[in-house]
Amino acid sequence: LLVGALLGAGAPAYALDDIPTAADVAAAEAAAATSAQSVAEVRDRLASAEARLTAATIYAATKAEEYNGARYHLSSAKKEARATEAAAVAARANVEQQAARYSEAVVTSYQMAPELTAWASVMSSDGLGQAVERSATLQVAEDAMSTRYDALAIAKARAERAEAKAAAARDRA
Repeated sequence: LLVGALLGAGAPAYALDDIPTAADVAAAEAAAATSAQSVAEVRDRLASAEARLTAATIYAATKAEEYNGARYHLSSAKKEARATEAAAVAARANVEQQAARYSEAVVTSYQMAPELTAWASVMSSDGLGQAVERSATLQVAEDAMSTRYDALAIAKARAERAEAKAAAARDRA
C-alpha cells in the first residue's frame, strides 16, 4: 500500500479516452469559430434592427409633428372662421342699421319736401335773408341724406367683404 501511494496509486488516473485527439481539437476549434461567427451575425442583425428601430422612431416623431401641425392649422382656421363669421354678422347688422337710418331720412325728407323745395322756400320767405336761410337748410338736409347714403354704401361694401372673408375661412376650415 505504501508502495502504491508512493507510486501515485492514490492520484486519479485518467483514462486514455479522456485525452482529446487531434480531430477532437479540430472539431472544437471549428465549433468555436462557428459560434464566434454566429455571435457576430447576431450582433450584426441586432445593429440592423436597432438602426431600423431608430429610423421608425424618427419617422413616427416626424409624422406626429405633422399631425400636430395640421391640428394647429385646423384650430387656427376654425378660429379665423368664427372671427370672420362674427365680423360678417356685425357688418350685416351695421348695414341694416344704416339702411334703417337712410330709410328714416328719406321718409322725413319726403314728409318735409314741400317746405324744403327751393321754390317753396323762395315763395314763402319774407325776404332774401329768409330765402337764403331756407336754401341753406335745404342744402344741409341734402348733405345729411347724402352722408347717410354714403354710410349705407360703405357699410354694405364692408359687409360684403366680411361675408366673403367668412366664406373663405369656412372653406379653409
